Amino acid sequence: MLFLVATAALAQIPRRDAKLGGARVPGETYLRHLGASFDEWKRMLQRHLTAVDRQNFASVTRLSLERVLADPQWSDFTPLDWQDIMGTVDRIIHPLNAKGLQVLRALLAERVMDYIRQQKKKSTRPKKGAHKMQELLDRFLRDGILTMPLKSYSRLLDKTKPSVVEILKTISGFSSVDARRFKNWKVHHHVEHDEQTYLHVDTFFPTWKVWLFPPNVGMASGPFLYIKGSHRNTAAKMAWWFNRSRGCVPGFVKYRNGKKQTPITGPFDDAVHGACGGAMRIQGFNPASPEALNMPPRLLAPFGFDPMPRPTPITTNEAPVLTLVIADTSGFHARGFARVGATRNQSRIDGGGGGCGGCIPRKCWAYCERSPGESC
Repeated sequence: MLFLVATAALAQIPRRDAKLGGARVPGETYLRHLGASFDEWKRMLQRHLTAVDRQNFASVTRLSLERVLADPQWSDFTPLDWQDIMGTVDRIIHPLNAKGLQVLRALLAERVMDYIRQQKKKSTRPKKGAHKMQELLDRFLRDGILTMPLKSYSRLLDKTKPSVVEILKTISGFSSVDARRFKNWKVHHHVEHDEQTYLHVDTFFPTWKVWLFPPNVGMASGPFLYIKGSHRNTAAKMAWWFNRSRGCVPGFVKYRNGKKQTPITGPFDDAVHGACGGAMRIQGFNPASPEALNMPPRLLAPFGFDPMPRPTPITTNEAPVLTLVIADTSGFHARGFARVGATRNQSRIDGGGGGCGGCIPRKCWAYCERSPGESC
């Protein structure tokens, strides 16, 4: 598997508030100039959330958006806290999670990125091949993943029609994407206990990773797994977010026995594997189980997923030469389970995506909402 990452080297600013965790990305340090605050948060929610969003939120949390916004606990947050809430910090440990704070962050980030793409489309003159690009975007917005055959490695970036760079700019809505230099091919060796084989979401906001697979990735290689459509915050996905984040309040117990189970094995369980992590995993999922790819209904059915979503393995045994894969990793995904010692080739673009290896550079969605045609 060749892991292509369209990234730039991004400066990361150290955390200054121990209550919240994570690294900052470009734009977040400038939120204070745009007034990162409860008033700005409320404005964005009222502007971007649809009537259906509000209805789904109320159904999931049993609270109306208006009632949640009237909660006096919003005054707990400092200006630095607001930079994190409206930024890309994975988790906010606060009592408002029990009333849907993380659900609102996920929902608003998705709606803002939809808005940014729409604004870019309105301000950009149609180019040759625009119809094909729109087809790719529609498919990506529906599934959260794109797969494209490439006849040769030399046609990877600007030489493809449309170019991978242009595709990345279209699906993200960003005005620029750095995708120029690749690391050397690397062979991944599967190990016995691998946390990445547990189905999870990387972030609460849209994040785009890019892989390039050679033509020999079969089921025995542990292919990339993705649940199509799981990147969208449907009522079921919101219910899942609420269930997984509502306990992330002060005093939560990360590990039942005081430390992480080592090695990680068996069905995922917050009590032994860790609660309120940055990458949220599906409770009860066991990658080593023979029924893993069939997604046992007990894991997601309680949240209203219908039909039951199942992970799609990205295999390339019949591909001509290479297969490009672009995925929004705010959707459910994992490294496929394989026997110990099995291998899979991979590579990725050099650099880091704002604390995310393998991503195109992360940018602050709230900042981009105010400046969609400038820094974003």
